[in-house]
Amino acid sequence: MNSKKPALIFDNQQDTAFASELKQATKDYLENNKTHKYADARFFVKLIFLFTIATALYVHCLHAETITIYALYFAAFMWAAMMLSMNSFHDASHGSVFRKPSYNRLLMAFVCIPMGTDPHYWALRHVHFHHTYPNIDGYDLDTEPNPALRQTPFQRWSPQYQYQHIYWPLVAAISLGYLCWISDWLDRFGKTPLATFSYLEQRRYWLQFFVLKFMHLSLVFLIPLFALQDTPIHWWQILGIYFLVQAFVSWFLVITILGTHWADVEFFNPAQDNKIPHSWQRHAFLTACDWQPKPRWLNNWLGGLDLHLTHHLLPGYSNRHYVALADIVEKLAEKHSLPYRRISYTQLFKLQQIFLKKMGKKPEQ
Repeated sequence: MNSKKPALIFDNQQDTAFASELKQATKDYLENNKTHKYADARFFVKLIFLFTIATALYVHCLHAETITIYALYFAAFMWAAMMLSMNSFHDASHGSVFRKPSYNRLLMAFVCIPMGTDPHYWALRHVHFHHTYPNIDGYDLDTEPNPALRQTPFQRWSPQYQYQHIYWPLVAAISLGYLCWISDWLDRFGKTPLATFSYLEQRRYWLQFFVLKFMHLSLVFLIPLFALQDTPIHWWQILGIYFLVQAFVSWFLVITILGTHWADVEFFNPAQDNKIPHSWQRHAFLTACDWQPKPRWLNNWLGGLDLHLTHHLLPGYSNRHYVALADIVEKLAEKHSLPYRRISYTQLFKLQQIFLKKMGKKPEQ
């Protein structure tokens, strides 16, 4: 936590019945199905399948003889690698793939290599800041003020924001590149709130950072450069294709994830006493929603990111459980008058546009 910002206090005296019943219902669900909250064999079969596809596509791109063939295979490889990361990285950051934390960290480090982001810094931002304080101005690092997007009504307005509902897909496209080549480095050199985690100055974290960045650079540029040196494909073409494909992958990831915290939700600015006037569970309902892909089986390939409210309430569960858990959450929310929503992606997109237009309007004095 940023040392300049005190921890916030939720009023967890509220909604105790819902919290208690949700805990018991999820426990009963696991017992009735004779299972556990971590990944199972089917989960790992999916990951092995995606890894095999990604590896085969990467090998093919290294044997390309024209820039067109290289671009097609490299794009397909990055897509498969993105799907592998989507279906494992997020769960591993919450410790819900393996029982042993070290195995989760190892998995994160492996699947992040094609994406280029540092797994440790991403997990800190996501788990310690975003999950603890979603949509709270000044605390949720995912809604930090920036020149491209105004994401809360408490942030300063600038003229460019009135067009953010038009250009936001471009912001989504450059987000992964920004994380990889700017944000991670700012984190590493202590220029962000993550600097307050003093243990990050240990030598092993410095070493991990530079090793993973080098492995990413090797995978997407140095190895193809060496393998294709006898072809008419030039270094600048390899580099250009990398940035174009990274932008497409980034666009898809961001539009899948981000809208759940924009779609008709609330934002909060901490009061002077640093108290939030409702429970942590209610806060999840007020700041996120679930959405349902069509056809429904696509949920299995989105890593559970569509059932985002359910994930915020139960982050320690593997995404293989989210469909069943979402039904439990919906039933209990209705019983306890909590505002559960499970909408279509079309509705999600429309609500995103409404939100961006609203935040883009110049506030009245």
